[in-house]
Amino acid sequence: MYDYLTPINTNNGGPNTDPSTYKLYTNQITKMNKVGTNWWDEITHPAMIQSHTVAASGGSDRSSYYFSFGYFNQEGTLIDTYLKRYTARMNTVFNIKDHIRVGENATLIYRKTPGLPGNNQNEGNPISYAYRESPILPVYDIMGNFAGSGVKGVGNPQNPVANLERTKYNKYNDYQIAGNVFAEVDFLKHFTIRTSFGGVVDNFFNNEFKYTAYENAENNTNPNSYVETQGFNTSWTWTNTIKYNNTWGDHSLTVLGGIESISNYQRQSQETRGNYYITDATRLLVDPALWTLSFGAPATQTNTSRVNNVDYPITSSLYSYFGRADYAFQDKYLLSGTLRRDGSSIFAPDKRFGVFPSVTAGWRISREDFMKDVTWINDLKLRGGWGKLGSLANTRATNRFNLFGQAAANSSYDIGGTGTSSLLGSYASQFGNPATTWEEDKVTNVGFDATIIRNKFDVSLEFYKKSVSGLLFNAPLPGTAGNALAPFNNTANVENKGIDAAVSYHGAAVSNQLKFDIGLTFTTYSNKIKTLGPGIKYQAKPSNGSNRIGAFTRLQPGQPVGEFFGYNVVGIFQNQSDVDKAPTQDAKAIGRFQYQDINHDGKISDSDRTFFGNPNPKFVTGLNLAASFKNFDFSAFFYASVGNKVINYVRYWTDFPQVWDAAMSKDAALHSFGQPGWNGKTPILERGGTFSTTDQFNSYYMESGSYFRCKQMQIGYTLPASKIKQFGIDRFRIYLQAANLFTITKYKGPDPELQTSDLNDNTNFGIDLGNYPANMRNYNLGVQVTF
Repeated sequence: MYDYLTPINTNNGGPNTDPSTYKLYTNQITKMNKVGTNWWDEITHPAMIQSHTVAASGGSDRSSYYFSFGYFNQEGTLIDTYLKRYTARMNTVFNIKDHIRVGENATLIYRKTPGLPGNNQNEGNPISYAYRESPILPVYDIMGNFAGSGVKGVGNPQNPVANLERTKYNKYNDYQIAGNVFAEVDFLKHFTIRTSFGGVVDNFFNNEFKYTAYENAENNTNPNSYVETQGFNTSWTWTNTIKYNNTWGDHSLTVLGGIESISNYQRQSQETRGNYYITDATRLLVDPALWTLSFGAPATQTNTSRVNNVDYPITSSLYSYFGRADYAFQDKYLLSGTLRRDGSSIFAPDKRFGVFPSVTAGWRISREDFMKDVTWINDLKLRGGWGKLGSLANTRATNRFNLFGQAAANSSYDIGGTGTSSLLGSYASQFGNPATTWEEDKVTNVGFDATIIRNKFDVSLEFYKKSVSGLLFNAPLPGTAGNALAPFNNTANVENKGIDAAVSYHGAAVSNQLKFDIGLTFTTYSNKIKTLGPGIKYQAKPSNGSNRIGAFTRLQPGQPVGEFFGYNVVGIFQNQSDVDKAPTQDAKAIGRFQYQDINHDGKISDSDRTFFGNPNPKFVTGLNLAASFKNFDFSAFFYASVGNKVINYVRYWTDFPQVWDAAMSKDAALHSFGQPGWNGKTPILERGGTFSTTDQFNSYYMESGSYFRCKQMQIGYTLPASKIKQFGIDRFRIYLQAANLFTITKYKGPDPELQTSDLNDNTNFGIDLGNYPANMRNYNLGVQVTF
C-alpha cells in the first residue's frame, strides 16, 4: 500500500512529494488514509438545540390579551447547518359591549438557514456522497485544501465535507407576517354576524455562492458563480358569516352561512454572475464580503423570473359559498350537514366551480331507556357520515394555458447558418389543459365512540372508504414535447379504505396519588388505483432524486399507489448448470442476478417486469403513556409502522463498485458471491455493469421498512407551590425529554422513515436516496415558569 494517492503510486520521499512542489491541478499532494476516513463521522456531529419562549397574558371582563416572544436555534447534525427562528405573537380581544366583540391576532417570524447542498433525498447531497466517498481518501490534502475524487481510482463522488463547508455562509432568509382582524355582533337574540380579514405576507432573500470545486473528478475547473433569489408571497382571506343558534325544549339547532374570498400572489426573480475575483488563490476562495452582483463579471449576468422550473409571477383566487346546519334532539340524535360551492381561477370558466356536500349523523344510544340497566356502558355513540371534498392538489395557476419562454439553452439557433452567431427564439415551456377541473374525494365512514366501566376506558372504532375521482397529476408527454411541463389532468380514480381504532385506559393507584393513562391507536389502510385516463394503461414514475436505472414505481389499475415495479430477483446463478437451464437472459453468468420469468415464455424481457413491493404499511400503531405521582409527571409515545417495503438505493453505489469505482460496502467486500463469507444475496464483484447486475431496477434493493420507535419520553417535576409562592412564582416545572430514544428495525440504512424526493408528489415514496435521518436521538432539558 503506497503512502500517497497523488502523486500516484508514490511512497514517502518519492518524486513530487515535497510540499514546496505542491500546486492545485498539477501536483495536489494527497496522502492515503491508511486508517480509513469515516465520512459519516466527518459530516455529522452532536448538535445543540435552544428554545426559549416568554409569554404574558391577562384581561378583564371587557378585554383579554396574549403576547409571546420565542427564540429557536437548532444546529444541524450535519456540520455547518442550522436553523434560527425568531417568533412574536400578539392576540387581543375586546368586548366593546355585551353583544359586540373585536379582536386581532398576529404572528411575526424570521427564519435563517444556510440550506442543504443538493437538497434532501437526492443522490447529489452530502449524505449520499458520504456513503460513496472512498475511505482511503482523506478530507484534506497535505496543505489543508480539500482532497477529492480528482485522485485517480476513487470514482467520482464529491467530498461531502467540502460541500457543507462551502455553503456555511449561504443565507436563506425568510420574513413572514401572518394574522387577521375580526368583528362579531350578536343581534335578535339568536343571531351572530362575523367578519374576518387576514392573510400572510412572506418575503425572502437567498444568496448562494458556488465555488470552483478543484478537488472533484468532474467539473473541477468550472468558474465560480453567485446566485441571488428573492421574492414574496402574499395571500389574503376575507370571510363573512351569519350564524343562528337556538335551544328550545329538547331541541338545539345551529345554522351557519357564509362567503369567503381568497387571493394569492407569488413573485420571484433570480440573478447570477460569475468569474468572481479570487481572494485566496491557494484554495480558490472568494471573501463573502464580495458576494454581491456588482463584483461579478458583467458579461456573465443572467436574470430570470423562471425559478426551479416555475414561471413567475403567479396569481390565483378562490371564491366560496358555504353553509352548515347542526341539529340535536335530547343530545341523543345528532344530524349535521354542510354544503360548499367553491370556484377557483386555476380552472377554465366552464370548469371553475364545484359543489361539495357532506352529511353526518350520530345516535347516542347510551341515553335510550333500554340502555339504562347496562351500567358498564357510561356513554356510547354510533356515528356515520358521507361527504364530497374538492382538491386543487398543487395544480399550477397557469395550468390551462400553453406557455412559451425564451432561454439561450433551449431556444437559440444559428438560423442564418453562419456558424458564428445565433438568434434567440421561443420554445414551448408548458402545455395547458383547459378541461382540467376539481379533484373530487368522496369519503364514507361509520363507527362508534364509547366510554365504559366507570369511565375508565375510552374506545373508538371507525371504518372508512375514500374514493378519489379525477385525481390530479401530470400525465406523461411524448418525447417531442422537449422540456415543456405537462399539465395536470383528471386522469385517475383511486380508492382508499381502512380502519382507525383507539383504546385508552384511565387508572389510579396508591390512594389516588398515582394517576396514569394508557392509550393505544391502530390504523390500517389499503389503496388501489381503479382507472387511469383514457388510453393510459400505466404510467412510470421516475424519482426526482435519481433516474439512472429507470423508474422505481408504476401507476397501474389494480395496484396500490407507489408500488415498486421492475425485475424480481429470484436468486444468484451459482454455477454453469444454473445458467444453462435458466430462461434466456441478457448477460446471464455465474454470480449474477437471475430474474423471474413472469410470463413463462423462456426469455427475460421487458414484459417480465412486475410489481414486487408495496411502500404502504399494512398498519401503523401508537402507544401513549402518561402518569403523575405527587409532583412528578411522566409521558412517552411509541410508534410502529409494519409491513411496508422500502428501496435502499444507496446500495446501487456501495454494493456495485463497478458503477463508479467508489466506496464499497462490507457486504460487497466480504460477503459477495465467490467470497468465503458469501451471504447468499450479494452478487459477484465485477468491473462493469450489465443487464443482469446494475443496468436495471430490480428487487435486490428492496428491504423491510417496518420499525418500532420511541418517539418521545419525558419526566418532569413541579416544585410545591408553598416553596415558590414567596418569590411570586405560581408554577415552576423542570423536565428532561428524550426524542427518538431508540428504533428497532431490520432496515440497513440509517432510518426507515423516509421523506419523498418531491414533497408535491405522493405517488413516489419509500425510496432512500440519501435521506436526512429523522431518528437522530436528542435530549432536552427544560424549565417552565409561570408568574
